Amino acid sequence: GPYHATEMLSTFSERYPRIKLSVTVGNSREMVQRLLNYTADVAVLAHVEDDPRIHAMPYSRHPVIAFVHKGHRFARRRRIRIEELQGERMVLRENGSTTRLAIETALAQANVEIDPVMEIGSREAIWLAVARGIGIGVVSDIEFFPHPDLHPVEFSNVNIFTTAHVNCLLERRQSPMVAAFLEVAEALRDVRDTFPRD
Repeated sequence: GPYHATEMLSTFSERYPRIKLSVTVGNSREMVQRLLNYTADVAVLAHVEDDPRIHAMPYSRHPVIAFVHKGHRFARRRRIRIEELQGERMVLRENGSTTRLAIETALAQANVEIDPVMEIGSREAIWLAVARGIGIGVVSDIEFFPHPDLHPVEFSNVNIFTTAHVNCLLERRQSPMVAAFLEVAEALRDVRDTFPRD
């Protein structure tokens, strides 16, 4: 997600102001492909890629929440049970989105069927759709921004999380620029301490 990447890029840029940075935003599948074809040095992904060629450093973990239009019946609530999503109209991210995978996994485990009325490839467009009352959206709590037409709602009976990992090709982990970026990310992670470690 842009939040994590921007936090790391800002700190990295302060530490290494002469290095020019180029940023591409996309879903996890696209970013993994960019690593594998050497068009990206580092990717911030919301999951661990099951590929021995990729090194993943845990960065953070955040709960997934729902958000609704201010006129929705859930807008007067702080928390809902996942079963209350049964039959609800929902606006989802595209296939390949880790947030979508997390909510769909939780819904399947709870045997809850939703009404997926729209699939959109960007967070911003989902916010706009929910603000228009088209359906309910889901997002990592750290990526929800207050808006007068939107209301966040936590889940009371399930733990749904997305994680952020800093990824690079294992063979490039020790290259000076990649190693420097990982060092910055590790320092930020340790200060924030949002990812449980043994």
